[in-house]
Amino acid sequence: MKTPVNLIVFALFVLCCCPPLAMAHKVTIFAYFEKDTLYSESYFSNGAPVIAASVTVTDAQGKELAQGKTDAGGRCNFPLPAPKSDLHLTLDASMGHGASFVLKMDEMTAPAVSLPGTPDKAGVAAGAVTAVAASGANEVDACSAMADDLRQIKRDLAKLQQRLDEPGLGQIFAGIGYILGLCGAAALVAARKK
Repeated sequence: MKTPVNLIVFALFVLCCCPPLAMAHKVTIFAYFEKDTLYSESYFSNGAPVIAASVTVTDAQGKELAQGKTDAGGRCNFPLPAPKSDLHLTLDASMGHGASFVLKMDEMTAPAVSLPGTPDKAGVAAGAVTAVAASGANEVDACSAMADDLRQIKRDLAKLQQRLDEPGLGQIFAGIGYILGLCGAAALVAARKK
């Protein structure tokens, strides 16, 4: 009877140790479209860039539009005409590591920025442009700075989404409880057979 108990304990140990190992190499790809160029960034769960990985861009119908490799920073850019549908990016980082990202059509259309003094639905952005323009700075530089800030916010949101997709402590304990429950049920069935 000791052999099955030892086997169950060993199996539980292996199951508890494997998920962190699997998550260590998860990859993420993020993309945005700006001025006839599709920009993509890829990184591992620890933040390291994915280097020399294949990135394929397809439209909503599956037609391949572009293909390339990530650089030392995990970036891969594609000059593309204005897309007419959602774009699907697929990252193949070899050895089974891969990720995909869908860039929705509404995320690719740039919002119109109002000139100073004109009303705008996005009052915060228009107010920032107005404030910078009123201080004597160039409006183009202000818009460029805002676009850079927006790109950084999008990167941060993609990283946050990746963290939210990872299993939490509650899910891990629930999984362990589920496994222990199955082991208990198996032990009960084995005890009744005797």
